[in-house]
Amino acid sequence: MRHLFTTILIILGTAWGAGAQLVPASGDIPVNDPGLKYGIQTAIEVRKELSRDLELNAGVEARFRGDFFYDKQLRFFAGAEYKLAKRISVEGAYTMIRRHKDGDRTIYRHRIEAGLNETIKISKAFKITFSEKLLWTHRASKRNKYQTPQNDLATKLRVKFTISPNKKWNIFFYNQLRITFSEPRLGDVYYDPEQMLFTDATGSPVGESGWFLDGFSKVKLNRVRNAFGADFKINRHHKIRLTAIYDLERELDIDANRKGTVIKSLVDDRRNMLHGRLEYIFTF
Repeated sequence: MRHLFTTILIILGTAWGAGAQLVPASGDIPVNDPGLKYGIQTAIEVRKELSRDLELNAGVEARFRGDFFYDKQLRFFAGAEYKLAKRISVEGAYTMIRRHKDGDRTIYRHRIEAGLNETIKISKAFKITFSEKLLWTHRASKRNKYQTPQNDLATKLRVKFTISPNKKWNIFFYNQLRITFSEPRLGDVYYDPEQMLFTDATGSPVGESGWFLDGFSKVKLNRVRNAFGADFKINRHHKIRLTAIYDLERELDIDANRKGTVIKSLVDDRRNMLHGRLEYIFTF
């Protein structure tokens, strides 16, 4: 009996000690910031003017991120833009994204977007364009549903300044914000620094499926993009566009087992990316 009583005290003392060490995980999430990375993007696009107000487009795009070859994407897209009024137009598009990451991992995504544009001409050579897009992205590949949502909803807000010194050149700069409506919303998660474990309020690292996640419904600004570039019009059918793009991205990265009973890590993942982009545009 004495040994049993001693054992009970040790268990209670250990549990109390572990509980006393717990801190809210959301207050001290480790940051992953690898510094500035580089990438390149290329695209070929075809545009067809069906009327004065309606234009169709389609194309293919390749993207290489993370010092060019770590993260590769191939995109196929098609869309349309319709001019509602002199300054206002609406657009819609579909994109299929094939992403190849970490050597052997291939991910497919389908994206549908709709947007509204307003262009204000300050002078004959200078104009400002305001754009807002709503994007819905569906992840078709197998995934861990406790790490990423299957469907992601976001909006992009952009202001673009364009100067046209002559008929051949357009020089532009734009700033774009991406706001996601599908950021992970953490549950009642704690961290035990001595055991280096994420736990629930009782100190247990294992719980019911999804105990650490209250869904993907948090609104967050997760990307700021600045770009500077120029269009060169070879003739009325052919155009080349060169752009330098700088991205600042942040997202909460959750590493959990597939059953959703154990959370392995939480990381505030930050990416600074500098892209060079080359596009060829054919209009007929």
